Amino acid sequence: MAVPTTRPGPGIGGDARLLAVLTLLLIALRFAPLLAMLVQSGCAAESIGLTEASESIGPTVAADTPPTGGDPAVPPADVPILEPPTPTDLPSVPLTDPVRDARPDPAPVSDAATDLAPDPLPGPACPEPGGLVIAEILIDPIQVADTLGEYVEVYNPTEVAIDLRGWEIRSQAKRHQIPADVPLIVEPGGRIVLGASADPQVNGGFHANHAWQGLRLGNQAGDVSLWCGNASIDHVAWSAEAWPLRPGRAIVLDPDWLDAAANDDPAFWCGAEAPFGQGDLGSPGQADRRCLSRSCGDGTHQVWEDCEDGNTLSGDGCSRTCRLETFAPGMIVITEFHHTPDAAGSAGEFIELHNPTAATVDVAGWVLSDDRTDRVRIQPESGSLPIAPGGYAVLARSGDPARNGGFLADWVYADRFVMTSPEDRIVLTWNGGVIDQVHYHIGTDDWPQGKGRSLNLDATCIDDELNDCGAFWCPTRPEHRLPGGDAATPGLPNHPCP
Repeated sequence: MAVPTTRPGPGIGGDARLLAVLTLLLIALRFAPLLAMLVQSGCAAESIGLTEASESIGPTVAADTPPTGGDPAVPPADVPILEPPTPTDLPSVPLTDPVRDARPDPAPVSDAATDLAPDPLPGPACPEPGGLVIAEILIDPIQVADTLGEYVEVYNPTEVAIDLRGWEIRSQAKRHQIPADVPLIVEPGGRIVLGASADPQVNGGFHANHAWQGLRLGNQAGDVSLWCGNASIDHVAWSAEAWPLRPGRAIVLDPDWLDAAANDDPAFWCGAEAPFGQGDLGSPGQADRRCLSRSCGDGTHQVWEDCEDGNTLSGDGCSRTCRLETFAPGMIVITEFHHTPDAAGSAGEFIELHNPTAATVDVAGWVLSDDRTDRVRIQPESGSLPIAPGGYAVLARSGDPARNGGFLADWVYADRFVMTSPEDRIVLTWNGGVIDQVHYHIGTDDWPQGKGRSLNLDATCIDDELNDCGAFWCPTRPEHRLPGGDAATPGLPNHPCP
């Protein structure tokens, strides 16, 4: 007898799988709004524990894989359709990440590690224009060729070191770039020398911190400048007409005016005075003395000079120190002269000058003459012959006390001026103007005899007009005798005449 076969219906195994799929879909629909919010806020799906929920429900089924035996879009009739909850019905889910929150905080970066890191090596920064100053230039050396002995001294007036790596030296449209791989430092208040050669054996004997190539400094006119990038830091231009240029002598910026504005003006420069190396004058790399003592007479009117006449003589309106001179008649008075010495002969002749004013008068550069053939300019080796207020100066034919009768002379005119007897003139002029003069006639016109005795202007009549008259003169008293025997008081106050 045949046994009837039983086939399982679709509601047993298939219905269970369909129910699981529908359950997952319902859960997804329930949490869809929340998932959208979390995705927008950057939170991961696991932040709400969906992984654990899906594992507790059953095996995961891909959302785009339809279950076997049915259409996922149409649920069975016996499965109720659940509406998705509104946002107000969503559970409160903390936005936390258990994995992230369990990680330890990163260790702080120590200062020591930062300090050990190597510093970057940027190129040297450019200073402001004037941050370096050209302070000395040897333009025309004579001991060596120009192409070997020229140099430029650079001074740093700032309080920071300045590196010249990569800078340019420019002269007369030519350029030389300092290499950028080796530092060339100018310390605060320091100096360096840039030259045509760095070898003291051939450059005239100076130390150069850097040697340029292809540059020449113009002897009669030229310029030199320092450039950092596109900025001119300092520039000096010169010409023979206005600057104190001399072959074999550097020009030096006065140390009281070490700035990039002053060095544009020749009035702040002077010639070097000390030799270096093989004999050219300069002080490369060294501090300089003030220019005042050596600039007068160089033909350039410097700011510290009242005047400049191109010489170092006083008595021409501009003194040897370039000070204006103004002298009036009577500021110096001829008060004694010895025209006929007896003991010393002509070697004993002298003329005494007196300053009756309240200011010192320098008679250097003045002219002593007889207004005829004898004429001599007063030029002491020191360059000056000052007479203090109320003081005296003795001009003599001989300065040797053993020859002149025993007195000291302040300046010797030798045989360039000779007094004759019985008549002659003594004329003292400054800058062409007569300061005082005496025209004597021994034995006439009230002029006394004076052989062996100087003639002495009355102490009560010290005046440039009164001394024109012989009546105010008298022979020096016998008690005022010199070691040689003649009576005279050179350099001493006069006595009254009888």
